[in-house]
Amino acid sequence: MTEAEVQSRWSPWRGQESPPYGPGVKDRVPAEVQLVALQATYDSYRESTMELWRDLSDIMDIPVMQESLVELIWSVRMRIERLNSRIEILESTGAQSVPRKCKE
Repeated sequence: MTEAEVQSRWSPWRGQESPPYGPGVKDRVPAEVQLVALQATYDSYRESTMELWRDLSDIMDIPVMQESLVELIWSVRMRIERLNSRIEILESTGAQSVPRKCKE
């Protein structure tokens, strides 16, 4: 049995035009449909990004929309710098206060 005979016996697209595929598919989709699909993708990314910003605001104990995203980034940067300097202070005082064992 040849490939053509197999396809002629059963096909989900018998009597219909098969769905488009290949590099020319995008050309067959109307611009309005492409724009709607692009808008939906953008909205999805925007929503997930805003969810991440809301999570970061919660972590920083800053009410949502009280600060702009730039101010939120600045707050995170300043907190990290303060924590790093505090770690350096604790490490330096901790190293000085720990007695060293003498070898005999």
